[in-house]
Amino acid sequence: MAKLIRRSSLTSRILNFPINVFISVSEDFDSVEWDKVSERWSIPLSLVSNILFIFIRAYLENTKLRLNRSQLFVGAKSAKATNSWFRGFLSFFSLCLVVFSIINILSCFYFQKKTYRTLPQPDKNVQTTPGLRSAQLEPSENENKCFELIVWSPNRFSLYFSCLFSPIHLFILWVYIQSPKIILLSVIFSLLLFFIARKFVDMMKDKDCLHQQVFYEYDKKFVEPRLSVAKRDVATNTSYGPVSAAVEYYSPRRPIDAFLEHKTSPSVRSPKTPGSPLFTYRRGNRHSLASSVPRETNSPLKRFSRFPAERRQFES
Repeated sequence: MAKLIRRSSLTSRILNFPINVFISVSEDFDSVEWDKVSERWSIPLSLVSNILFIFIRAYLENTKLRLNRSQLFVGAKSAKATNSWFRGFLSFFSLCLVVFSIINILSCFYFQKKTYRTLPQPDKNVQTTPGLRSAQLEPSENENKCFELIVWSPNRFSLYFSCLFSPIHLFILWVYIQSPKIILLSVIFSLLLFFIARKFVDMMKDKDCLHQQVFYEYDKKFVEPRLSVAKRDVATNTSYGPVSAAVEYYSPRRPIDAFLEHKTSPSVRSPKTPGSPLFTYRRGNRHSLASSVPRETNSPLKRFSRFPAERRQFES
């Protein structure tokens, strides 16, 4: 009989509803691939937000209430005064855009970080950076210490959106909405920030590519030649006592391992995981130069493979 699971009460579900919604939204936010979304949606959304904010502020300025009118300007053309709900809705929407811009830039600069832990090493070997701090909770007499490196890692969507729809940009539009020159200068300022951020992201991509090529060259020149060295299996037979001994060995060969395969062509099959049948088959056939020894043998060399026909014997 299946175990009965008691359903949570209505009170606990109501109390846990906000935190459950927050966790769900956080998981959905983390599941988005922002690097792919940024190029497609960050620029259009920021441009649409700017256009909406400019039109809303222009409409609100032209329909602003003027309670104290001067008698000298009674006959002059004045702005329209409305107390409709539509004007209140536009004011609320413009405030929401400002709050969203502030939250986005705070999240981009202060909350999008990654923490890395270094290996134990002396203090003199660690380069001083603003994001480096000690990871030891208690002081130790050992000279080697662990450090944590906090790296700023913003996603491109937040970075591009902060450049094109920043709070400073909105403040300028809020105060000087009636001046076309100020609007043009704010647009130029936002585009300049965007191109600086774009060049910075491209520079980081180039550095990552350069580091990958350095590791690839090191792997090809130093790691793989040392892991796939030509070796031979050697067996020593001392079953006839210390007077007579035999040494038999195979021809040299190179071990083949799955992690040494680098298949980049799309027409070639992808490398298999260690749990796949192909990996198991290859691991079982690594010693393909000789056949296996039967289980019922009484030879003391049963853990070695059978010697091939071209074996060499050295007897003393």
